[in-house]
Amino acid sequence: GVVQKNLLAKLGLDKAVHIFTGSAATPSHLFHFFHKLGITLQEAYGMSENFAYSHLNIFEKVKLGSVGIPYPQVKCRIGENHEVQIWSPANMVGYYKNDEATAEAFTSDGYLKTGDQGRIDDDGFLFITGRVKELFKTSKGKYVSPTPIEDKFFQEDLFEQVCVMGDGFPQPFAVVKLAQDLEDMDSELNERIKKINKTLDSHERIAKICVINDSWTVENGFLTPTLKIKRSIIEKHYAGYFDHWMTQKSVVVYQR
Repeated sequence: GVVQKNLLAKLGLDKAVHIFTGSAATPSHLFHFFHKLGITLQEAYGMSENFAYSHLNIFEKVKLGSVGIPYPQVKCRIGENHEVQIWSPANMVGYYKNDEATAEAFTSDGYLKTGDQGRIDDDGFLFITGRVKELFKTSKGKYVSPTPIEDKFFQEDLFEQVCVMGDGFPQPFAVVKLAQDLEDMDSELNERIKKINKTLDSHERIAKICVINDSWTVENGFLTPTLKIKRSIIEKHYAGYFDHWMTQKSVVVYQR
């Protein structure tokens, strides 16, 4: 309609034929927002090491949450620790004057080890679920990938910033900055965590929501320039609270 066309014009997108997204996962609400405007966002996937010749959601077959299907001649598989491994005709020869790093970057049969975790569905679409180096191990010996759990928090409207951690603890816990104040905060947060935990495996379920007062920014060193959280910095900063938080009987605890 007219309103739709005017809004597209104000966004500078009235002449756009294809709109691609990448570098980080695109929130589902953005896909739905642009879809209502008649725009299909096409999420893509690639790295400098393969000249970004890897995966794309083609216009006729976009699958929400995935980074698409392989380009022609590209092969993709899931390796140890659910790592995405790519064979592409555009794969690099190696890192300049760094044979050791080059050897570490490839499997013995020439697949590039991306460092990303993922899964491939029955239709061949690739879904990125986290980073291998972000895995942590609970005291029960179970490995947890925090990013997919954090994504579930962001599907709720209460959470502005989230970092899931739990290395060496019986269960993971979430350090969160709320997007809004609530009258009955404990009750609402308990309901949200129950909802999230129902979607998780038993070893992934969140034992505590730790509500903080701080905001994480690039300026104070908690975020990268691309607005990704610096996990090691955050964990180190709040480590002094962990024992106190874990001894509290309530699921919802607060930074005091």
